[in-house]
Amino acid sequence: MPLLKQKWMNRINFYGKKNYSRETQPHAANHIEDLIETEEVLHPKLIEEQTACYLGALYGTSSNSKRAAFFRHPNFSKDIKRLYFTGGSVHPGGGIPLCLKGAKITSDIISRTAINGNSMAKKNLLLNNIALFIALLFHTAGIIGILFTPYKNWFIQNTPINLLLMAALLILTQPQKNWQFFYSMIVTCIAGIAAEIIGTNTSLLFGNYTYGNRAWT
Repeated sequence: MPLLKQKWMNRINFYGKKNYSRETQPHAANHIEDLIETEEVLHPKLIEEQTACYLGALYGTSSNSKRAAFFRHPNFSKDIKRLYFTGGSVHPGGGIPLCLKGAKITSDIISRTAINGNSMAKKNLLLNNIALFIALLFHTAGIIGILFTPYKNWFIQNTPINLLLMAALLILTQPQKNWQFFYSMIVTCIAGIAAEIIGTNTSLLFGNYTYGNRAWT
């Protein structure tokens, strides 16, 4: 039964007194109860306090069902990366042989994760370098085209293509594509567009400037 549903002190007092009381040893010359000087009882609540085992269960969750072995806690966390477990309460189970086997399983998982992590890191580094090269190439070409060539208007008119490409590279190289990232990206885009609209129409933010017929003026 779960720890919270059992009154352990009541059970300890009842069964402990019953085991060595005068009533259960009426013919003993020396009663155990009279000889006890100090007493300590190890029960689930105390086990939980001393070992941090959940509900005082040294071997994990209940193993009473036939399928219990298939539902043991895995040797790794599904929620926190690079958090691993070993011991009697996780796969494959309790007892010294199984705990040692569990330690071997966990060490193998860590080794595979490290190898795969290094390989993934190299791929990410290559991808980041390619993205950086493309970004530098387009920006350099744009600066040269606008400042030193007769195709200034063409480069300016195709600025949206460059912005879309930079956004695509940003998304592609982002390691964690979660809602916080996309939320920040959307807010930044809206703020940037709003600043440009205000700037080109009022000259309040950056002075008097325009982008031509393709922009907001």
